[in-house]
Amino acid sequence: MIQYAENKHRPELRRLWECCFPADSAQFLDYYFEHIFRPDETLLYLHDHKPAASLQMMPYQLKVGDSSCNACYFYGIMTRPELRRNGYMGRLLTAAFDEMRKRAIDVSFLIPQESWLFEIYEKFGYRRAFPVFPFKKLPFHRVFADVTVAEQTATAIAVYTEFHESAAQALFPLYTRFLTQKTHVVLKNFRQFSDLLRVFFMEGGTLFTECKNDFAFCLRDENGIRIKESYFSAPTERDRYLSFIADYFSTDELLMSDSGMSANFTFYGMIKALDPQFAIPENIYMSMMLD
Repeated sequence: MIQYAENKHRPELRRLWECCFPADSAQFLDYYFEHIFRPDETLLYLHDHKPAASLQMMPYQLKVGDSSCNACYFYGIMTRPELRRNGYMGRLLTAAFDEMRKRAIDVSFLIPQESWLFEIYEKFGYRRAFPVFPFKKLPFHRVFADVTVAEQTATAIAVYTEFHESAAQALFPLYTRFLTQKTHVVLKNFRQFSDLLRVFFMEGGTLFTECKNDFAFCLRDENGIRIKESYFSAPTERDRYLSFIADYFSTDELLMSDSGMSANFTFYGMIKALDPQFAIPENIYMSMMLD
């Protein structure tokens, strides 16, 4: 039986999530099930009165050229391991498409968690989309070569390693402007942006920003400092920020994914329009997402 989730299903869905996505932290799951999970967006396939499969249909706006449409991000797509290959997820996806039609939602998109899943979702009409480019070492001009990090703070670049509501509110208009300048892009409302920031900080991220002008989202991993997403109002600001970030992390290894650096790319996600006549490009920009 397929139905929308109820609050009573939260504990069982959390256990299912822990089984299907064991890499996710308890801190993330606490936040997700308290603040992001919504029963009225979540479809369940019940087996013996318990969730056997589930997905959440998160509403988004998709900008395509000069127009926009209602879209759903299918997130947390999971099936109990012992009940896989019974067609439950296929039925759940079909039911989700029906619910989208009722809600006047034109498009759904998702991020497969394994490479082999791309072929599975293609059977349901999904196409590969959202190109991502490899991270490469970023060349930049060091403008702070002889200045200490303490002195650089006078440049007014704020550093955040945890969520601040006031900073999120101040940064959101710039972030929205950054997204809407893209030709094809997944847009975010303030709640979605705030959720993204909170999860970004849970993962150890650092945000550098002056809120009204520039920003850079950075994560440290085994390869160096990755600039996951950034906006610089001018080349001089770019060098100023990158110099500050390099000195902050005491490194010269800054990595950035940039379509201008490489002709090589892979598709990060998949997309499907309910109306096959609705032409959706594959080169849609997907900013940082829950994935």
